[in-house]
Amino acid sequence: TRQTIFHFTVEGPPHPWVSQHRRAARSPGFLAMQSYQELIRATFLNTFRMRGPPLVDAVVVAMWFCLPIPETCPKREPRRSEWLAHRLKSPGRAVPDVDNMGKAAQDALQGFLIENDSQVVHQSIAKGWDLRPGCGGYTEIAVAARAGGSANGA
Repeated sequence: TRQTIFHFTVEGPPHPWVSQHRRAARSPGFLAMQSYQELIRATFLNTFRMRGPPLVDAVVVAMWFCLPIPETCPKREPRRSEWLAHRLKSPGRAVPDVDNMGKAAQDALQGFLIENDSQVVHQSIAKGWDLRPGCGGYTEIAVAARAGGSANGA
């Protein structure tokens, strides 16, 4: 059985995971990812008002990334819906890969909400557009622990 332990929403645009070379200057993408990860941690603390040891049992993670709608998006239907659907799934369209956004968010949880990302035995990740008028994106995160379970499925 699963029991949701934490479910929270992080306001602001999601950012993908970006690698950083040791000797190179920090890129704007890397700095944006770090800020996003700090925002995830701060939102968790503000939502649950607690800080304790991270979970050590096996966990299931669900994440939904809602991206801000670009300024270049048509304003009228049906072109707007067609444009958004095409832009979301077209490679090379400056829409981050869902797995890279998931890695950035999951890394933010590591050592903070979960002890290590190896505890994640199942994850569900999706991306879409933030359709709320005038809003700039958000991330929804839910973490459930497997009762009595371990990361190796025992």
